Amino acid sequence: MQSKTVKTREFLRNFKTIKGQLTSGRIHYVVIDIGENRELKLSVRRPPSNGKDLARLFSSLPKPIRIRRTHLFDELFQ
Repeated sequence: MQSKTVKTREFLRNFKTIKGQLTSGRIHYVVIDIGENRELKLSVRRPPSNGKDLARLFSSLPKPIRIRRTHLFDELFQ
């Protein structure tokens, strides 16, 4: 996993560059040294995966999903 460790001053000076690297995926998280042996970790927020998001995904599909009830559990336990 790509990471970058920076000091607080460097982070503030290069905020736009570091933000661009995070959002583009060139680095996955940034560790900021804030002094007194403390660190702050930054990463790109991942979209949550919950039932509401799944419902939106299924409602946006052009055709309804058909599940055969007789084979549903057979496929899960294979």
